Amino acid sequence: MTDPRIEAAARALFDKTRTKVESKKSVSICDYSDLSDSDKEYWRDDAKIALAAADAAAWRATAVLPPAVDVGGDDE
Repeated sequence: MTDPRIEAAARALFDKTRTKVESKKSVSICDYSDLSDSDKEYWRDDAKIALAAADAAAWRATAVLPPAVDVGGDDE
């Protein structure tokens, strides 16, 4: 099963492109769900690239934890 993020991004990329083509060429193009598996894979490949780039740009190092603070309890 395809990662839901990839599938959603692939559908969004397809829909955006379809809208542009339909408006410029005055043609009707099928829905994403009607595409063959190989055609969907084309859009998924683009989605994977876009999501990987977005994830890389959003990545932040985790904060360094502060040193442990003695809260008592050890009566030595």
